[in-house]
Amino acid sequence: MSGLLAELQRRNVIRMAGLYLVAAWLITQVASTVLPTFEVPTWALRGLIIVLALGFIPTLIFAWVFELTPEGLKLDARVKPEESIAPQIARRLDRMIIAVLICALLYFAVDKFVLAPQRAAEQAAAAVHEAGAAASGSAHESDPHAIRSIAVLPLDNYSGDPTQDYFAEGITDQVTTALAIISQLRVISRGSTMQFKGEHRLPTPEIAKMLDVDAVVEGSVVRVGDKVRITAQLIDARADKHLWAQNFERSSSDVLALQDELASAIAHEIDVRLTPSEQSRLTRTASVNPAAYDAYLKGRYFFNRPSDENLGKAITLFEEAVKQDPKFAPAYSGLSDAYLWAAFNEGVITATEGNPKAKAAAEQAIRLDDASAEGHTSLAVYKSWFQFDWVGSEREFRRAFALNPNYAFAHDQFGLVLGFQGRYAESEAEIQRAVQLDPLDPQIPIDGLMGLTWQGKYQAAREAAARAAELDPTFFFAPWGFGWIDIQEGKFADAIPEFLKAKSMGAPPFVTAWLGYAYAAAGDRTNALATIEEIKKNSLRGYVPPFNLAIVYLGLGDRAQALDYLEKADAADSQWLIYIGGDRIFDPLRSEPRFVALMRKKGFGK
Repeated sequence: MSGLLAELQRRNVIRMAGLYLVAAWLITQVASTVLPTFEVPTWALRGLIIVLALGFIPTLIFAWVFELTPEGLKLDARVKPEESIAPQIARRLDRMIIAVLICALLYFAVDKFVLAPQRAAEQAAAAVHEAGAAASGSAHESDPHAIRSIAVLPLDNYSGDPTQDYFAEGITDQVTTALAIISQLRVISRGSTMQFKGEHRLPTPEIAKMLDVDAVVEGSVVRVGDKVRITAQLIDARADKHLWAQNFERSSSDVLALQDELASAIAHEIDVRLTPSEQSRLTRTASVNPAAYDAYLKGRYFFNRPSDENLGKAITLFEEAVKQDPKFAPAYSGLSDAYLWAAFNEGVITATEGNPKAKAAAEQAIRLDDASAEGHTSLAVYKSWFQFDWVGSEREFRRAFALNPNYAFAHDQFGLVLGFQGRYAESEAEIQRAVQLDPLDPQIPIDGLMGLTWQGKYQAAREAAARAAELDPTFFFAPWGFGWIDIQEGKFADAIPEFLKAKSMGAPPFVTAWLGYAYAAAGDRTNALATIEEIKKNSLRGYVPPFNLAIVYLGLGDRAQALDYLEKADAADSQWLIYIGGDRIFDPLRSEPRFVALMRKKGFGK
């Protein structure tokens, strides 16, 4: 017996047994921690443990036969000097191959007779669970007391400082965003809820009816020094019944965790199911530089009121936010959105300037937080409007929906982009989803005009424009929408007063270009030429957007000039070229080789 033990020690079998057991234990511990994070099925972990157990005996055999050590294979020292080393290696390789085949057979046998039945059982159990969950969901839906839709009303600023209104508004927005990741809950976007800001808001049941929600969250924000306190209460909006109230307090650097804590508490109170991913994201421990967060909230405040002046302020504030905290992903997403919108208007920055900046900011947002629906939406919008990358854009939109099914801006922009591609039924569905999530935002019905108009649904398009005008009578895009519909119908003279009305509301320079087209197409050459001079006079630092000139010359019937400026617009990264696929003003150019080449370059007509 002592001789066997000595031989085991000499061949390092005991050492290898110890090393194998330690390594197997470590692998099992790491796998049991990591695999659930990625939602890997439990049978995979059990399979790994079985394979490790089955591998123990072959490892001991290898150690005995080959005198295996951590440094590698030890050749037989007893080989005769005259014997070539090649046959010795060949014999050992033969043994190793046989051993590997034996292990493979063992694995497949275990997989077939042990793991496969377990997987089948788990899949059956999962099917039963899903069926039960669906039944439970149906029960919830049929339960008149179930809460499956909610709106966070503007939190009141109780800091005693009116200049802190932006902070209370920003916290409202962020709590809404935190709740919006819950797939089992319909959450109304801030664009609609912000209309109920102030002490004299409508009674809760009336607000709930307007927003079509089961419950609302009301409350207040107090920021004093480094402390932030949120007082929130949950109200059954249908019965105007108080359900729950709680205070939350953190330091300014922990305000992100505070918002998620509030959202998690609300989800728990209304008994809504959270997926493991949603649960994880609502229990994060992220922190942010208070100065960066402050600048970010101010940036969102101005971005949500997107005049050229406010877009300029938003860009400056988002840039300050990323300077203060280069790892704060939402600030990069906001910066990308602001660059893109400002570059569309070309009243603050040109499209050429905005293109690389919007791209870099969106990509950095995702690089810092791949679970950011806002970041993926920013990149999706960039890929659509600047790169005309329809496939890449849709991939990013789908990713955003998976992360936040309640992100109205993503549904709105996807619907708009689908309309430009001629996918009209899908476009209408996305726009309708955006309306459900943000029913009081006037931009969404405007974004639905393209798909409706290009299908010839002029009356429905006019109703959408009228809805936008009703929601915000000061919104220049509503009369622009009426004028644009008139142009698509060939009613050029009717479009003129609509564009003039939009101009009187402080609209960006592109409205003047459409006015010039309407004048020219209606036969008023004098006023059309005057708009060209006005466009040049009101240029940004001497830069005249080529697209604006292109459409006026197109109205004047000067195809060569129009094509020249369209090609210059392409070289200048104009986002307006997204209109060339469906807009009927370009019909006279569709047989022109230069226009056909431009269409193909932008991914239309393939």
